[in-house]
Amino acid sequence: MPLKYLNIKRILRITDVYKDRDIPFFPRLLEYSLEPKKSSVEFEWLKGKPIADSELNAAFYALGKLHKTCMIKSNKNSLYTVCHGDVHKKNIIKNGSKILFIDTSYTHLGWNYTDLDYVDLYDLFEKEKYPWIIKDNGILDSYFDSLEMNISISEKGSFKKKAAVYALRKYIRNGLKNNIDIAYEKKCLEKLCI
Repeated sequence: MPLKYLNIKRILRITDVYKDRDIPFFPRLLEYSLEPKKSSVEFEWLKGKPIADSELNAAFYALGKLHKTCMIKSNKNSLYTVCHGDVHKKNIIKNGSKILFIDTSYTHLGWNYTDLDYVDLYDLFEKEKYPWIIKDNGILDSYFDSLEMNISISEKGSFKKKAAVYALRKYIRNGLKNNIDIAYEKKCLEKLCI
């Protein structure tokens, strides 16, 4: 069973999200400890194989279903919902025909566009230089199909920009924190915000 040692504040956030919810596509929360300096959370072990690139559209369709199922409130083009918090290829597996999202230690309640922060919605990043980035290739369309929201083309464009700006700001924060060159990310953000 995956046991994670996390700070108490993060464990409380996770347990708050899981409380009274059956979250589809996520491992179940088995137990947790709030003992100082030994605080931990244990999730159900999910078996599966890493998702193939050809299955990413289906994975983001499933993510949209999760967001819709766990929605708390919505606005024109976004949902306030349960978010995974770290949706990249290594955290998506497939068990038979079922798609699952693992490593939910960053799960939180938030706006759904924050879960698309690894998706390159504007084709800004070279795959060789940024191998963790997922190219859109119809992912956003699959995601919106699963939400079943009547969203206009301009609202989809607004959502796309909101998601990309959020992602770039996150990359910049992480780059500053880890002393990584962020000149390119700043340039991309500047271009999007004009």
